[in-house]
Amino acid sequence: MAIRSYRTDCLQEPLSRAVRALGASVGTHPWPYLLVPLVVSAALSIGFIFLPSRQPNDLEEQFTPIEGPAKMERSFVQNYFHTDDAHHFSPERLSTEGAYATLIAVTTRHDSVLTKAAFAELMKIDRAVRGIQAAGLSFDRLCARNNGYCLSPNPLLSLVHDNPAYIEVLLPNLTFPVFRDRVFLGFFVGGVTLGRGDEPARPLLAAQAVRLIYFLQEDNTTKREASTVWLEAFLERIPLMLGALNLTVLEVAYFTSLSRQNEFENLAKGVIPLVSIAYLLTIVFSIISCTRLDCVRTKLWVAFFGVFSAGLSVISSFGLLLLYGVPFVITAANSPFLILGHTNVRQDLPGQGLATCSSGSTCSSFGPSTVAPCQVIPPLAGLALPSQSLLTWPQKELVLMICSSWYPVGSIQK
Repeated sequence: MAIRSYRTDCLQEPLSRAVRALGASVGTHPWPYLLVPLVVSAALSIGFIFLPSRQPNDLEEQFTPIEGPAKMERSFVQNYFHTDDAHHFSPERLSTEGAYATLIAVTTRHDSVLTKAAFAELMKIDRAVRGIQAAGLSFDRLCARNNGYCLSPNPLLSLVHDNPAYIEVLLPNLTFPVFRDRVFLGFFVGGVTLGRGDEPARPLLAAQAVRLIYFLQEDNTTKREASTVWLEAFLERIPLMLGALNLTVLEVAYFTSLSRQNEFENLAKGVIPLVSIAYLLTIVFSIISCTRLDCVRTKLWVAFFGVFSAGLSVISSFGLLLLYGVPFVITAANSPFLILGHTNVRQDLPGQGLATCSSGSTCSSFGPSTVAPCQVIPPLAGLALPSQSLLTWPQKELVLMICSSWYPVGSIQK
């Protein structure tokens, strides 16, 4: 019974003919293939003028899913539990981080802050913070209010009534974490020393830290933007203000709802020069990895144009997306590292056979063979050629004929 044979090159043959025709077209008319990509990339690179406005500055927007379950559940809470920061603000009803500035004060001697001297400096800090203005907006206009009054930054400051000595009068009666059955001090006092008693109202003997927190209104876009301006002014001025107060008893650390975002943006700005250097080193390594001491076998220009082509693809794709209004997140800056290094160069290594060299990677051999019929066949770039030992005589002549159409006579090794 005769063995039936099946044709398995139904996909390979048309692709081979198409690549061969493309190579012949490139060799016959090289200038359009060189100039058109440059013009297209230059046109699409116009999108980079929108880069500053396309960079989202919200950590939540950059690193969380657009329609994640947490965002959907928060939206549900906001629809049923409305907030009114100007009249009935309550920190417990916040469904976001909120807009706030906070300061934590500890004594320089690391003893109790519940003293007359420490509270005198706390009041100086409180007055300085309330005096900050930005774009004509003061804290009193932007503060979160309850029953018509700005929410106190610390209940103990309200209890002393601008008399720092009164804290020592209150101290024997202070309990923690609940004072007078309604004032919760656990959020405002830290490093506490407690006496004997029943929870949740044990006697408060000493505390090593006190927190001041200033909530701002953010329940609509206008208030949120105004609060952001005030917080930026706070971050800019508070270091100088603390230095001007000449604090001798307290050491103060500060933080705002914008601090994390600002640190992230500063980190990104500091990393950009390093990333640029990394791009340059990657390009140089990709080119050098394809060079050889033999001037015939070296693929310096092939590697250079391969890296150059990858660079054009990055510029074109990023520019096109920016033109369409797609936001640019900082994590996308890693994509050029993934794109570089995929221009394959087929070449022969003496005694090792045909090998493939990828920009930025090492060469991998396909097995032992003799010298390849020709070093590089532009129309067949990217296609693996079989070893001469596996070629029949007509196949050898066909390969030599193709090579001779691209290289001068006498440069082909038979």
